[in-house]
Amino acid sequence: MNIQRTVRQTAQAFFTAASKADLIRETSARLISIQEVLKSTPKFKHLLHTKRITAAQKQQILKVVLKDLITDFEIALINVLIEKDAISLLSDVILGFQKLAASDPRYVRVTISTSNVLDKREVDEIVTRLEKLLKKHVDAKSVVSPDLIGGMRLRIGNTIVDGSISRRLEKLRESLIRVS
Repeated sequence: MNIQRTVRQTAQAFFTAASKADLIRETSARLISIQEVLKSTPKFKHLLHTKRITAAQKQQILKVVLKDLITDFEIALINVLIEKDAISLLSDVILGFQKLAASDPRYVRVTISTSNVLDKREVDEIVTRLEKLLKKHVDAKSVVSPDLIGGMRLRIGNTIVDGSISRRLEKLRESLIRVS
């Protein structure tokens, strides 16, 4: 079977299951965590790819090591790929899932840019407000933008909402120029 087709089908099946359980946002966040662990921890990647450890042993290790990071739902995806000897496709499947999640009309991806790091409570509060306003599930990512003086800038899909102090000062400058 074509590798790209396998990736697409696996990502689609996993996305469909997550959608039916209404877990797309949560699953997406956990898959991003798996992706980050894969990139930052060579030993984890080696564990997944090695032939010296059986699939059953890998599954047991994953349940113990990743119990606080992911749920049985994501472990099931990894297990399927391990059993089919297709674990090398995990990153591509995660990317495929993320693309499907981004194109789902019930969800919107938002990037929150601030001058300092937001804690989880603050991000959750912003997400809750946006979900009420947009009437969609919000998949939010928080980033620090040193160029912002204060306030925040939101990127909602392809739309930018700039509530930063620097933008407010720019608007004030423009209005003063028009008046004079």
